[in-house]
Amino acid sequence: MQEAGAEEWTKAHEKNLRVTEHTVTGLSAGKKYCFRVAAVNVNGTGDFSDPCAETEPVERIEIPDLELPDELTKTICLRAGSSLRLHVTVTGRPIPTVTWTKPGVDLQNRGFIEVTNTATTLIIDKVHRYDAGRYTIEASNSAGKKDASILVKIYDTPGPTGPIKMKELTKDSAHITWDAPEVDGGAPVNNYIIERREASMRAYKTVTSKCSKTSYKITGLTEGMLYYFRVLPENIYGVGEPRETGDVVLVSEVPLPPAKLEVVDVTKSSVSLAWEKPLHDGGSRITGYIVEACKAGTDKWMKVATLKLTDFEFTITSLNENEQYLFRVRAVNSRGAGEPKEIVTAVTVQEQRVLPKVDLSAIPQKTISVLAGKPLELDLPIIGRPPPVCSWFFNDNRLKIVERVKIKSTGKFSKLTILDTTIDDSGVYTLEVKNITGITTENIKVIILSKPDEPQGPIRFDDVDATSVTISWDPPMRDGGAPISNYVVEQRDAHRPGWVPVSESVSRPIFKFDRLTEGDEYVFRVAATNRYGTGDYLQSEIVMCKSSKSIPGPPGRPIVFDVSRDGMTVAWEPPDEDGGLEVSGYIIERKEVRSDRWIRANKNPVTMTRYRSTDLIEGLEYEHRVTAINARGVGKPSLLSKPAVATDPVDPPGSPQNPRVTDTTKSSVSLAWSPPDEEGGAKVTGYLIEMQKVGSVTWMKCNATPSLICEYTLTRMPQGEEFKFRDMACNAGGPGEPAEVPGVVTITEMLDPPSYDLEAKYKDVLVVRSRGVIRLSVPIKGKPTPTCKWTKDGSEVTNRAMIASSEDVSELVIKLAERSDSGLYHLHLENKCGKKMLPIKVKVIGRPSAPEGPLRFDDIQAHSVKVSWKPPTEDGGSEIVGYIVERREETKAAWYTVDSRVVDTSLVVKGLQENAEYHFKVTAENQFGISNSLKSETTIVPKTPICVPEASGTPPEIMDVTKNSAALA
Repeated sequence: MQEAGAEEWTKAHEKNLRVTEHTVTGLSAGKKYCFRVAAVNVNGTGDFSDPCAETEPVERIEIPDLELPDELTKTICLRAGSSLRLHVTVTGRPIPTVTWTKPGVDLQNRGFIEVTNTATTLIIDKVHRYDAGRYTIEASNSAGKKDASILVKIYDTPGPTGPIKMKELTKDSAHITWDAPEVDGGAPVNNYIIERREASMRAYKTVTSKCSKTSYKITGLTEGMLYYFRVLPENIYGVGEPRETGDVVLVSEVPLPPAKLEVVDVTKSSVSLAWEKPLHDGGSRITGYIVEACKAGTDKWMKVATLKLTDFEFTITSLNENEQYLFRVRAVNSRGAGEPKEIVTAVTVQEQRVLPKVDLSAIPQKTISVLAGKPLELDLPIIGRPPPVCSWFFNDNRLKIVERVKIKSTGKFSKLTILDTTIDDSGVYTLEVKNITGITTENIKVIILSKPDEPQGPIRFDDVDATSVTISWDPPMRDGGAPISNYVVEQRDAHRPGWVPVSESVSRPIFKFDRLTEGDEYVFRVAATNRYGTGDYLQSEIVMCKSSKSIPGPPGRPIVFDVSRDGMTVAWEPPDEDGGLEVSGYIIERKEVRSDRWIRANKNPVTMTRYRSTDLIEGLEYEHRVTAINARGVGKPSLLSKPAVATDPVDPPGSPQNPRVTDTTKSSVSLAWSPPDEEGGAKVTGYLIEMQKVGSVTWMKCNATPSLICEYTLTRMPQGEEFKFRDMACNAGGPGEPAEVPGVVTITEMLDPPSYDLEAKYKDVLVVRSRGVIRLSVPIKGKPTPTCKWTKDGSEVTNRAMIASSEDVSELVIKLAERSDSGLYHLHLENKCGKKMLPIKVKVIGRPSAPEGPLRFDDIQAHSVKVSWKPPTEDGGSEIVGYIVERREETKAAWYTVDSRVVDTSLVVKGLQENAEYHFKVTAENQFGISNSLKSETTIVPKTPICVPEASGTPPEIMDVTKNSAALA
């Protein structure tokens, strides 16, 4: 070949060619070339031919083309397991690039693709259902591209159905649905096989083998069991691939409503609810609860909280005071929320007042036992609103918090803890809970299991003899929480140390010590034993062993009477202890009060318990004592008698003055009198009353003991009988002359018309604060007791009034007084003797009523509005001092005070935002407080008022005129 413009020819190839055509490569575009050919044989190279015309190398372009055999232009149908061979002829310059594609399949891996310069072949062995579809071949080069599609149909069993969906699930059935398989295997799906298996098993069980629809209800399931389900499609070629549920299915339904929903607490801004878990969880574990609330009168329920499974109570806060709400609770499991349990009646949000109460359900017997040394814990739930104040008492003494005693109290419980308990902690513990509604106390008996106390003393000496002593004692006050099993007794010489055990098995609280030495002194001690050990010892006094026969004890204290100027009579009681021998006589001694020398009054012992002491000196004061005698000797003298002066008896007093009858009933008579003018020789010590029945001559004593006051009432008198009465004054000289009550007294009811004593505070106007207490208490008189009736303004009093009347007072009480309780009250008194009426004026003062509405809005501007209202119909008994005006934006919950001292019934509210919605409310105020609020019924929107425009300042100018128009400017 020769490049144009060059002189040299170059060889276009290295080896000799055996064909008559050749492609020269390596040429440069844009240049022209000449070519010539020479033949070569064994003898050498022949002459070159004439060169061809100059030729410029230019690329020749042909759009790719695909030639499909006739069988590929139709749908290719194959049986599963056979081979698919697709051969296509490809043309084009430059040589096209060939690609085979099928949606969702990588044909490079699925089959074998062969590509040459003129053809391409796709081979897939052992085809199956997923090889069916549209195969696309595409040939492309720089000139363009060409594609073709070949449809292939594989006859096979169907592919899996669409995902299994749960349409409905109950406690014993499951209704499932699915979509038909996307790959039907070349034949319609005419049947489905439904299977199930338990999650704990591996093998499936056939539910049904005949299902023509894409849904099925599986029954006979066990509630609470976990299952897997699967569906197998079927066509004429057989059963296809199964489709299994993605997640395990729990056979259950929504739970039942919670049980026993109740309101446990209400405050001015919150409500506390409590409930119990549902009777049935629907076959699935309950995962939590949903609390919902709704304002009374509406149907708009709002979710308040979602709680955990362990929460069975919840407090809803931020509620509006005095508004009513309804509440309900739903239980939630894996299936969802069940039916709600709803409070039957609306709950008013306001501060509750509940009498305090202690919950002793944990200690039904109100008794608790604690081993000594262990801590005592009393944790008691309490109820009450407002939260009560708790106080602990031990045996009626208030407990104080010390290192060993801890007290912790809240509004819901009170806990008492005592560490290192001893038997001294046994007793009655009292919990007092108190709030403004009242006081409640509960007693709990605590028994500390320990050794018993020492026996109760003192030790008694029941019998003392020369060689034995019998003692007795009382069981311990505290037995340590266990029965006393026995007693331990010991003895020792009173003048030597060291106790000697005598017995450890004494079963009764009495014991006799034998083999003692007469004349020696001994001390004994006793201790009680129970299952927890032996308690402390009780020690006796010193006792001497001696014979039971001894001198007598002292006689009773002598009494002196029948005194004269030279003698007096002494009497006494025999001694309590006769020494075991009969008392043979008594010795009487006397002395002057100022002297220490005793003189024997009788030479020989007297056997009687009375003796006349004679030969006394008139005017001296004497004391006496008596000593008993038996065979063992003379005993101890008695106590001294009261001093007595040797003098003649005094004169009795005179008769009482002004005896009279003060009252009579059907069975009683009341008498009164004045002291006598003459008391006689001594002070008056009392009065005796006597009575005489008319027609009788005998006077009967009415009182055995003289009356110390100048009045007396005789009871149990016979009705209708007539009596005379008299009374006598008494002194040391005896009763004086009687004073007789004038006339005859008939035992009958005394008649007296009604009357009253009115306190000064009721004479004008009784003023009571609203919500206070109206108390009208009037002392009354009258015989018989008058009947009492209260009225107000001529009508019956309110049913809130409490009326109590007795013989001497009538009282009307109205708690939580209201303005309507003002008025004129009358007390009507009546008995058979007449009538009486008492007026009392009462005035109740308090807060005013709300202003009269509706609120009126005038002069609405972009940033202001005038609010007007009417005064309240009820001023609460006091002049209205002003009004409080508040506003609130629609989008906010808080009220803003505009002015708290408005004296007029209108106010221009400024500082508003244009086009914002506002609510307004007005409250009246007097010296006792503020009223309820008058609120606007609708929202008010401040905005600039729209007015008619003003007239133009210049006249219009005519710009153009035609025969049927004019243009103005």
